[in-house]
Amino acid sequence: TLTLARELHPGQRNSLDALCKRYQVDASKREVHGALVDAELLMNVYLAMTGGQATLFAEEETGPAVSVAGLERRRARTGLTLVVLEATAEEEAAHQAFLDRMQAAGACLWRELPEPAPAGAEVRPLRTAAATPRPAPAGAPVI
Repeated sequence: TLTLARELHPGQRNSLDALCKRYQVDASKREVHGALVDAELLMNVYLAMTGGQATLFAEEETGPAVSVAGLERRRARTGLTLVVLEATAEEEAAHQAFLDRMQAAGACLWRELPEPAPAGAEVRPLRTAAATPRPAPAGAPVI
């Protein structure tokens, strides 16, 4: 985010506080520096800077955390070509081995995800507002 901010706003202050003001991100919860609050603010600033979605999850009903004025400052992203790289057989095998180790350690939630939808299929969000949180596995650290 800092690299992007320096590119978009050369010679200006690009601290998190300055970026929140510039992109009109509400930083009123930030009474002290805290990792969780700072991470949320940084997410909202990044979304405003890149002109992407206004919230991280589709089911967030609190409305956009970033004002429309902040989104208007985004860079034009026209004429870009999306490059999709498929995993090699070796990379896929390494991934499966990693998932096996996770499963042996207690749980592998990755394997519980639904298969990706075929091209052109209707895609629905994985999480829904009505979803209930899953209990942590026995012995898992509480965060």
